[in-house]
Amino acid sequence: MKHTFLLLPILLCTSILAAQNPSLKALDHSDFLIWKKIQDQQISADGSFATYRLVPGEGDPNLKIYNTLTSSTVQIPRVSKSNIDYNGKFIYGLITPYRDSLRNLERKKVDKKEWPGDTLFITTGDGSMRVRIPDVKDYKAPAKKGDWLAYSIKAQPMQGDTTKEKKKAKKDIVNLIVRQLSTGLEDTLRNVKDYAWAEKA
Repeated sequence: MKHTFLLLPILLCTSILAAQNPSLKALDHSDFLIWKKIQDQQISADGSFATYRLVPGEGDPNLKIYNTLTSSTVQIPRVSKSNIDYNGKFIYGLITPYRDSLRNLERKKVDKKEWPGDTLFITTGDGSMRVRIPDVKDYKAPAKKGDWLAYSIKAQPMQGDTTKEKKKAKKDIVNLIVRQLSTGLEDTLRNVKDYAWAEKA
């Protein structure tokens, strides 16, 4: 409701201005759909780069990585969420499929289990390293420890006892991959229901 009360005076003012000056176009719903909001602003530990997402009223969001040393900006499209690691050296997040593609699948009533998954990206602030890993469900990192990331990929269902009645699991069974960001070395833990990092390790 607050948004309604705030937008109403703006629309009234723009309508009055448009009436006074015929060359000005009155704002309508389509204008608000193309306006972009800045979300999820973050800055690295040493201040060498900052990240933020540009999110339109309708359409795909983009992640912007601004390098404060070179005053240059790198863009990664369709990023739904991102984080900077605790040491401030790496940026990682999830890239979603194109919004239009997902809407088409929804119209066709395709089961969501068959929809394309998100892609995990890992990069450095200067763009010297770029990694993309498809079909990632989620990721977690230690709150106060850099250089480590864990992410999950949906696993094939385990072979169970066929004589027992199947129960619907509350959580998906996943394969968990633990990655050291600086070396790229990974270890896989199979058939995991849930996981958490120690805060400082």
